[in-house]
Amino acid sequence: MSAKTPFLVVLGVIFAGCALSPPTETARVSSDKSMKEVAQLIEKQAKSCWERSATIWKDGIMIDARMSLYDSALISAARWSSDIGIQDEFLVIEVAGESDDTSTVIVKEGDYGCGMSGSCSSLGLGADVIRWLEGDLACGT
Repeated sequence: MSAKTPFLVVLGVIFAGCALSPPTETARVSSDKSMKEVAQLIEKQAKSCWERSATIWKDGIMIDARMSLYDSALISAARWSSDIGIQDEFLVIEVAGESDDTSTVIVKEGDYGCGMSGSCSSLGLGADVIRWLEGDLACGT
């Protein structure tokens, strides 16, 4: 057993206790705009406000948007960096067309990351989505 083994075991115990919670529904909103308009608005704002490159000090955030052929869209945000790769989504926004002129938006948010103490937290980005749908396009977080 090398001198590094106890240190690695302690690190393993610390990180084993930290499990990120998956995205769960935090908001459900109706919009008087079409699914396509809403999805494009959210994608544009998410890329402008949240997407960032990874640096040596901070992980990046990648935004992915997918439109289906069946009047729905999925916009998601995932954490990434060169050392951890692309992680599972911590934010998922589902947009469903209810008619040609209305849609429903479901925001699901989970933990972004965990600190060394084992406490995990979300970024609270769902509030931005609600504001954007109400016409306030400011980047709030």
